[in-house]
Amino acid sequence: KPRLNYDMDKLGDWLTNNYVKGAIALKPTIAIKQLISSINYAEQMPTTQWVAGFAKAVMHPKQTVKFMMDGDPYLKTRYESGSMNEALARATADANAITARGKFLRFTDLLTINTRLGDIGAIIFGGKPYVDFLMKEKGMSQKDAFAEFRKATLRSQQANTRSSLSTLQARDMNFLVRGLFAFKNTPAQYARKIADAISQYQRGEIDKKQLAKVVALYGLLNSWMYSMLTSLGLLAWYYDEDDAEEILADELFFSPFTQMAAALPVLDMAVGQAANVAKAKLFDHRVQLERPDRPVVSELFKMGGKALKEEVTGEDVLEMLLMGGQMFGGLPTKYAAGIYTGTADIVTGENP
Repeated sequence: KPRLNYDMDKLGDWLTNNYVKGAIALKPTIAIKQLISSINYAEQMPTTQWVAGFAKAVMHPKQTVKFMMDGDPYLKTRYESGSMNEALARATADANAITARGKFLRFTDLLTINTRLGDIGAIIFGGKPYVDFLMKEKGMSQKDAFAEFRKATLRSQQANTRSSLSTLQARDMNFLVRGLFAFKNTPAQYARKIADAISQYQRGEIDKKQLAKVVALYGLLNSWMYSMLTSLGLLAWYYDEDDAEEILADELFFSPFTQMAAALPVLDMAVGQAANVAKAKLFDHRVQLERPDRPVVSELFKMGGKALKEEVTGEDVLEMLLMGGQMFGGLPTKYAAGIYTGTADIVTGENP
C-alpha cells in the first residue's frame, strides 16, 4: 500500500478500536447479552437436559468454574486476550506493550470486564451441561468432550476468529468498512447458523424438529430474552404504564426482525425504520424515524460540525470532549455522562 493509505488505515483502525472499547465498557446490557448466549449450547443436546444441567452448574458456581477452566486452557486465553470481540482483541494485543501507552490501554481494558465476564460466564455455565452430556451420554473421554465443546463454542459464540466472521468481516477491510460492521458479529453469526440449519435440513442431515430448534434459539429466544431483560417491558406491562403495549409489541414481534437485520449495515437501518413506521400506525402516533448513525464516521462529523460552528457553546465543548474521550482514548465518557445526567434528573425530580 502507498504510505499515505497505510497511515490512514492505521489511524482509522486505532479510532475504530477505541470507539468499540468505549461503547462496550461498563455497560451492564452488554454483559446481559453475553450471558443470554449460554442457551446456545442447548442446540447440541436435549433441551430439558441442558436446562437441568445449567441449573446445577449455577447452583455450584465454584466447582463449575474450576472444572471448566481446568478442562480447557482456551477459556483463560479467550478471557485474557479479549478474543470474544475483534476490535477488543486488537486493542488488548496493543496493551501488552510495557510503556505508558500500554499501561493506559490496560486500564481501558479493565473497563471492559463486563464484556469479558459476561462472555466467559455464558461459556462456562452454558457449556458445562454440554460437556457432561458428551461424557455421560455419548461416552466421550474428558479430553474429547472438551475438544467437541470448543468446536461448539467457536460455532455458536461470538469470537474474533476468521471462521466465526462473515465473508466481508474476514477480509482485510479499511477502517470505514470495519466501522460499519462494528457490533455485527453476533447477529451475523446467528443468521449464518439459521442459514446453515436450513441447508442441512434440505440435504436431509437434520429433521424438522432440529431445524425448528435452531430457528427458535438464534432467531427468537436470544432476541426476546435480550429485549425483555434490557428494556424491562414485562415490568411496564405489570405496572400498566401507558406505553406498555407498544413496548411488549416491540419486544415480542419486532425485536427478532430488527436484531436479525443488524447483521448487515444497510439492512439494519431499513428494517429499523420500517418497524418504527409500523409501530406508529399500530399505536396511532407520529412516526419517529431515527437518523442513520454510522460508527466512527458519524462521531467524527459531529465533532467537526460542533468545532466549526460560528458560536461554540460550553455544551458544544463538553460534547466534543466526551466524544473525544471515546474516540481517542477508548473511554466510556459518553455512557458515563449519560448515567450522570439521568441520575441527576431523578435526584432533582426533573425525570422521576
